[in-house]
Amino acid sequence: LRDSMVVTTQWLADHLTDPRVVVIEVTMNDSARTEPIPGSRAVMYRRLTVSRNGLSTELPSTDSLKSLFEGLGISDDKRVVVYAHEAPMATRMLMTLDYLGHQRLSYLDGGLPKWKSEQRPTGNASTSGARGSLTVRPRTGMVVDADWVVARVGKPGLSLIDTRTDGEYNGSGNRSGMPSAGHRDGAR
Repeated sequence: LRDSMVVTTQWLADHLTDPRVVVIEVTMNDSARTEPIPGSRAVMYRRLTVSRNGLSTELPSTDSLKSLFEGLGISDDKRVVVYAHEAPMATRMLMTLDYLGHQRLSYLDGGLPKWKSEQRPTGNASTSGARGSLTVRPRTGMVVDADWVVARVGKPGLSLIDTRTDGEYNGSGNRSGMPSAGHRDGAR
């Protein structure tokens, strides 16, 4: 039975000291982490991506991801609860763990803002811990390239969901200085 993909702040508060739970905050940089959930460990978003062929958000190698996640204390038998200041960063961590075949992962509903609004404790992040042991079983069909998408656009069975900002979607904006030409035909 797979763990719930979403956990409440109450669930996390009840399991915060459980040695089978690893709490991860995805940050933009080290200085962005001012009030972490106690015991949580941080990973910078850029460690979840690499640049390849002019694209800046490609998946790193499975070996480098395995080493990174084991260094965060993630093991096959540990449940990983992820939160971030920006939901897409948490989503990237969850998707990457899922791609590697880790099945015990959850998103913290409401993230740090909800945690803090409920006046739950912050501070005392974990800077170290036992190294994890992660068996990597890549789910290669989960990640596709542009050629795969182009070959299927307009055909039954493909739905494109564009999660970028409105400006990126309609071509009038950019993110981090990267201009957008808008969305692909058929994307919603």
